[in-house]
Amino acid sequence: MTDPMDELRRNLQDTADAFRPALDPADLAATSRRRRRTSGVVSGVAAAAVLACAVFVVPGWTHSAAVIATPASTPPRPYTFEPMNDWKLFVSKEYPITFGIPKDWSISGLIGRTAGCSMSGCELTLLPPKGSSMTPVVLARNGFEATDSVADSSHRSPRVLVDVPELTGWGDPKDAVARPISVARSEAGEHGEDFFLAVRAADGSVGPAAIAVGPTNPLSTHREALFTFGTALDNLGGSTTDDEERRTVMMILASARLNLDYDPTTPVGGVLAQFDSMSTPVLGAVAPDESWRTLTVAEAGVRLRYPDGWKLSHDAESQSWAITAPSGYQVKVGLAMDGNEYFAHKTDSELLGRLTQVSAKAAMELGFNETTAAAAGPVEVRWVNGGQFAASAYLALSKGDREQSLLHFGNHRGVQVLGVGTADNPTPAELDQLVAILASVQTVG
Repeated sequence: MTDPMDELRRNLQDTADAFRPALDPADLAATSRRRRRTSGVVSGVAAAAVLACAVFVVPGWTHSAAVIATPASTPPRPYTFEPMNDWKLFVSKEYPITFGIPKDWSISGLIGRTAGCSMSGCELTLLPPKGSSMTPVVLARNGFEATDSVADSSHRSPRVLVDVPELTGWGDPKDAVARPISVARSEAGEHGEDFFLAVRAADGSVGPAAIAVGPTNPLSTHREALFTFGTALDNLGGSTTDDEERRTVMMILASARLNLDYDPTTPVGGVLAQFDSMSTPVLGAVAPDESWRTLTVAEAGVRLRYPDGWKLSHDAESQSWAITAPSGYQVKVGLAMDGNEYFAHKTDSELLGRLTQVSAKAAMELGFNETTAAAAGPVEVRWVNGGQFAASAYLALSKGDREQSLLHFGNHRGVQVLGVGTADNPTPAELDQLVAILASVQTVG
């Protein structure tokens, strides 16, 4: 009986050869160099932001288990990636490889300039289009914490399928000779097979799936070079049961190429700066005009003005409002919720100015076992520059070395008004507008 994967591989090989000139390594290298200043998806891939400073954790990609080495039934043939004109190319200096995805796929996990990386590691989830039954593909890279490590998953009956062209690598710090990097598969039950990149061992079997790539072995000195790239059906669901699903996943994996501009952001003082620094905004640099809209939050006894180009949305369940800038940066207006604790914290921000026309009060306890007199007075506009978190400006009150962002205007419910960036800093113009939005606060009722 013909193995359907063998037939698929033959079909892929037949159709791919014609596209060989379109994926010339020199062209790809030039593309990477032209785009090396762009962190994240280029050529039109938009960053689907997740929670600020969050990194997806996929259990199947973090536990330690050896890959079972089984010989391939036939030697793998060289494989040429069929790029297709409408595929998008992912390039980021934070990852050792570049790769392509179909135009209707998206990437989740892109945060700030580090493209999803934190001290504990990097992870991108390649998501098929909405409504698709296909499984996602995950790229996970080591971080800088010694306790964190990507590792081989336990693969059932793994088998080498095809070698990735122009890509060699390493699976052990002691390896002296680079080995071919292959697309491999393993059994994953009724929902199909898992597909992943792995070192092809000298005997043709599947070697480690936690790998580094490049002409020299970096693993003894640069643990952050270690990564995995593949599917995890048992953890992420979806399927690879039909030819089109398997073909797409194989093509994504086979599109992997060495990133010549790989230069991951390194931590300073134990902190990975995920967002760039910005110039300090000036209170009063921008003033609302007649085109600005008004948000009134009666429960909090306040109203704000915001530019016409910013979009307002309301979440009734969380009792919050979001004023979203064209870049996606937001001003969050959130009412105090019963059961939540809103403690003050040690001041780590810079005062931009005080709004003498509006006063508020705020609790200043740092925890449950403390009694501290509340602060009251003119509302402050404070800001924190980009670094571990996105640059932010917000309303607050301070007292001594502590500050509080949950403010009470009169006898109304407490409210927080602050700038939030999940995927990136605001633009400089948006930062000035953010400060103007905060400065526009007035009391009502």
